[in-house]
Amino acid sequence: MKKSKSLSARTVNKYVEYIKQVVASLKDGETGEPIHKRTWDSSVMDLPMVNQKEQRRPSLKAKAITQLVEESGGEEKALYVLLAATGMRISEALALETKHITNHGRTIEVRQQVERDTPRIITCLKTNAAYRDVDLHPDVAEFLQRYIGDKPGLLFATRNGTPHLPQQHRRSLANGTAQGDGIRRAGYGLARFPSFPQNVAAW
Repeated sequence: MKKSKSLSARTVNKYVEYIKQVVASLKDGETGEPIHKRTWDSSVMDLPMVNQKEQRRPSLKAKAITQLVEESGGEEKALYVLLAATGMRISEALALETKHITNHGRTIEVRQQVERDTPRIITCLKTNAAYRDVDLHPDVAEFLQRYIGDKPGLLFATRNGTPHLPQQHRRSLANGTAQGDGIRRAGYGLARFPSFPQNVAAW
């Protein structure tokens, strides 16, 4: 695999990780102990080094996000503005309720997310660090406050009052209005960038 020109260092290491999991899963039925007590050494195995700076991190740039927001409206526009300004995961954004908007609209408390395949909110986030408070730019805070108005409960809800599924919005991002311009969509959130709030006033 290492000599292959079609496999990157990250791909080779990922395949080896799968092999490790398979080997570790083989256990003695009576004792529950691993059958192959293998100690993996990446240097002995001569695994290729993964350069983190060279890893692809798909994200939208300022021009692409501006186009995306301008070509959307209502709830969809508010969601895109929120994702771009905060870097939140889409599952977290779709689970936001008005009670999570504090400090006169300037702070978002990330405390829950929408389950992947079920329109149900869960309080178990991806990591401990995912439980956080996100400060908003004043222009973004004002924009969201106008969108929220007197809306109770979920910021983004279906007609039945249930949360949207993250997967539905990921498909929407992948097949959105700007797809013809070759804009790359980020599956779990839109990249944050400093210049974004400057455009909010125009929307």
